[in-house]
Amino acid sequence: MAAAEVLSGLYFIQRGYLNGNHFAWNGPEPVLIDTAYAGGWPRTRAELAALGVEPARVGLIISTHTHCDHIGANRRIQDASGCRIALHPAGAGFMRTGDARSPWWSYYAQEAEFFQPTDELGDGQTIKVGPHEFLVLHTPGHAADGLALYHAKDKVLISSDTLWEKDLAVMTLGVEGPDAVDQALASLERLAGLEVRLAFPGHGPAFSGFAEALRLSRRRYLAYLKDPERLWRDQLKRIFIFTLLMHGPVDEKELLGKLLAAPWYPETASRLAAEPAELFRDTAALLRAKGLVKEGPAGIFTTVAA
Repeated sequence: MAAAEVLSGLYFIQRGYLNGNHFAWNGPEPVLIDTAYAGGWPRTRAELAALGVEPARVGLIISTHTHCDHIGANRRIQDASGCRIALHPAGAGFMRTGDARSPWWSYYAQEAEFFQPTDELGDGQTIKVGPHEFLVLHTPGHAADGLALYHAKDKVLISSDTLWEKDLAVMTLGVEGPDAVDQALASLERLAGLEVRLAFPGHGPAFSGFAEALRLSRRRYLAYLKDPERLWRDQLKRIFIFTLLMHGPVDEKELLGKLLAAPWYPETASRLAAEPAELFRDTAALLRAKGLVKEGPAGIFTTVAA
């Protein structure tokens, strides 16, 4: 899918589920917003090259949060260019202290590299992406260091994983804590006060139905508060698929071993009062029935786009 121009010189690059969407402004010192997943670097580099952006010329990366699918090329690009990296103070703290759990990397056994933060973005600040000024909004819930960026003049919102059009980003109470859903609802209310013509989520296409997306997200979060088990089951399905995306086709026994070795899976099984191996079989069967997981010569794989 070709990159789409959002504002003059600022392009939206839509990816899949393993690699978060990202942006590039190609000026004298290019600015990037998010950099996808580490394993997706060959395509990330090709997408940037198609826009005339060379990693060694990048002047600034803005990270909407430090989850692995949004900061995957930060270290690589910073090493090549010496660029600044701007993010919320909480995420900057994770990077400076070598905290691999708070951004979920060790909890889910994900591939990611620490990088050097240079600029901290607090709620209510503004930051320029080339000539375009964005308001910074702190939007915790999905991620403690989550940010959304709002261009008031053109009513453009970069909502990242705070708001998707027809779905929710995974919730991880095991890291974010028991108040994460309440924080996510509060973040939605913060966004609801904006006038938005077009929103750009962390995954999926841009959308104009801002009010409807807010309504659907509120409804799903309220359902989580009413039935916490639903949240843990949704987390299970989403991270099962994400793990398949990370590793590609894999033998089922090997995949179960990888899940058991990551802290999130035994904790989720315990929360659901389920035996881990049986839970694995049931989840795999459910995802097969939905067409999201299939069998191949090298093992099981997911049909979800990376």
